[in-house]
Amino acid sequence: LKGRSEHSSICWVPCLSSMKRECIRALGMGTHNKVVMRFSESNVFWPPHTPQLLCPDPRFHFLNLHAYGKTGMMLCHVWPPYADSWVKLSDKQVTDQAVGVLKGMFQDKYAQKGNPKPLESVVTRWNTDPFSMGSYTYLKPGSTWDHIQILNLPHPQTGEPRVFFAGEGLSVKGFQCVDGAYESGVRAGKSVLDCYGILKA
Repeated sequence: LKGRSEHSSICWVPCLSSMKRECIRALGMGTHNKVVMRFSESNVFWPPHTPQLLCPDPRFHFLNLHAYGKTGMMLCHVWPPYADSWVKLSDKQVTDQAVGVLKGMFQDKYAQKGNPKPLESVVTRWNTDPFSMGSYTYLKPGSTWDHIQILNLPHPQTGEPRVFFAGEGLSVKGFQCVDGAYESGVRAGKSVLDCYGILKA
């Protein structure tokens, strides 16, 4: 809705109300990227049963999926502002940085295992995906829950509504979360049915 990518920008006819445009400007879009790595089971060099692995490097927060039954799997959370710093790095470079931090945490065990590399890895880039341009909505300084309530209103607000809005950023109960996106989608769907008088009691 912010028009940050030519591949996903929307031209509104009629134009969104000035109040709605102001609400869109008031909300921010944050980035939470991840690096998912899979090692062979025999090469797990970190504590296999410890769920969370914290390190002094502020870029990374490790979730040990191996401890949850995902053999050889390690998930690396990357929060803002570091999640926005990957634009000029390849997936391999990002993965190498994450592995390098893990290596520094468990040097002896890593060396004993023969300096293993991931068998495969996946790097998310929500901030550069033209159809998301970020991971989650957040309230910027000066914004309030009222902005979210206004964005929930259908478009146009006079005459017959043609567009209903949904998404994690439009949910008060599940703000920033998948369940919030689902909840708001159900609500918008019911609003469409109610608008056309076909919602069952």
